[in-house]
Amino acid sequence: MLLSIVRMRRSTFRLLHESFDRGTVAISTDVARDLDGAGVALIKRIIPNLNLLADLLHADVLLFARAGSQVEVLAHAQPAPVPSAYQDSLAGRRLRREQVQPVARLLFQGRPPHDVQGAVVSGVPIVREIVPVRDEEGRIVAALATETAVLEHDRFRRRESVLKRALNRVRDLVAQGTLTGGEKLGRLGLTTAC
Repeated sequence: MLLSIVRMRRSTFRLLHESFDRGTVAISTDVARDLDGAGVALIKRIIPNLNLLADLLHADVLLFARAGSQVEVLAHAQPAPVPSAYQDSLAGRRLRREQVQPVARLLFQGRPPHDVQGAVVSGVPIVREIVPVRDEEGRIVAALATETAVLEHDRFRRRESVLKRALNRVRDLVAQGTLTGGEKLGRLGLTTAC
């Protein structure tokens, strides 16, 4: 398994996904110091499924990890069916702990948020849900956040309970790194030619 550790600046999820297809994951040296081989392998299994998850949940999906004393956005998948809350991808950005307090509490103190949080991004009210990404030994190696516009969140709440449970299960499988095949699906679940 090849692993390329490079310093990332403002890159896009597409760049990360293309890097994954070549057998490498681009992460900063600060993140690599905090992860062992199992943590990096888990991240490599998660990243290819983020576009699918973003489309299914109609939400921005962000994967965060510790980067020294800060938090780095490893990947950002923007939904195709609905507008993203962000004009540009956040992948590769470094954030101070106070900028993403619930995520930082999870990554640095191991305290998961109890419920969804509200926030405003670019003037759009959103609902943020954060799920820990744990390695096989139960250590938190990353945080998977879904950020949904309030309107889409209300639509999600009105869906059939079976569908809601299925979508939440897909999110959990992605966070566990056990969902496979998401990289073979294109946007909106359309199969891509391989």
